[in-house]
Amino acid sequence: MVGGYYYSQKFNQRDISFASGATGDALGTNASQVASIENTAVFGLAAWDITDRLTVQAEVRYQRETKTLIDRASATSIFCAGEADSAVLFGFAGTCLAQGEWTGTDPRITVNYTTTGGTLFYAVYGQGRKPGGFNGTAGTGVGSPTYAEEIVKGGEIGVKWTLS
Repeated sequence: MVGGYYYSQKFNQRDISFASGATGDALGTNASQVASIENTAVFGLAAWDITDRLTVQAEVRYQRETKTLIDRASATSIFCAGEADSAVLFGFAGTCLAQGEWTGTDPRITVNYTTTGGTLFYAVYGQGRKPGGFNGTAGTGVGSPTYAEEIVKGGEIGVKWTLS
């Protein structure tokens, strides 16, 4: 089996208050931001019956995620990464950081052995990830404008059987 995945989101955040009404304050004013996320992945799975009792299944997933953000807390607190086109609107005169990009390949392997009596012994190993991103103005104030991706590795060993 082979497959693909695509996700894209662009959003504008505005502060809505009693003074601004339902449309909110204009983009580029305090408490507003423009951001985007794009994630593309391809994955595959192959299974082999080694014997009539032993099977092995291997999976792999490659993904690439990019993120941009311009975030304004106040006229003196603006964070910009990959949104240079919006910098003037937000009153940002500095240099934008590059857009964030996180890529990775994650494997998963499963081995199953079934006895003649129907008891299943299995072992699974896998890895997964959550891409990093930007903390914006809140993170800049404490010296953490970005956060790193998270990679998780795990496994499971088990037995399944039917009680009579």
